Amino acid sequence: MTGPVEADETYIGDKEANKHESRKLHAGRGTIGKTPVTGVKDRGTKEVRAQVTQPVNRATVQEFVEEHVDPDATLYTDENSAYDGWPNREAVRHSVGEYVQEQAHTNGIESFWALYSGVAITARTTR
Repeated sequence: MTGPVEADETYIGDKEANKHESRKLHAGRGTIGKTPVTGVKDRGTKEVRAQVTQPVNRATVQEFVEEHVDPDATLYTDENSAYDGWPNREAVRHSVGEYVQEQAHTNGIESFWALYSGVAITARTTR
């Protein structure tokens, strides 16, 4: 992908509260029991690539990004430190309510996650 490119990660899986009692992990909230997925979206071509990245750390995330994104491409991310060190990176700080800063945003890949999540939920409920 030659860019500009958005990168982000998400966690796929059912909410603990929605699981049958026999399937609950009783291990906490948030990402517990969910599968981490990292994705990139080329704003020019609209192409999206996503892959399970476990664990979510700098090594696994950067390996995925290096495999799919041209090193000269501008990379737009959130403040996740897993992307630190990428040349031509611009980040927004979701933790302080910043979602757009000029051209820096992750709205495209976030929209993909929302669509993917809806498809995955529909597929599980129609089996």
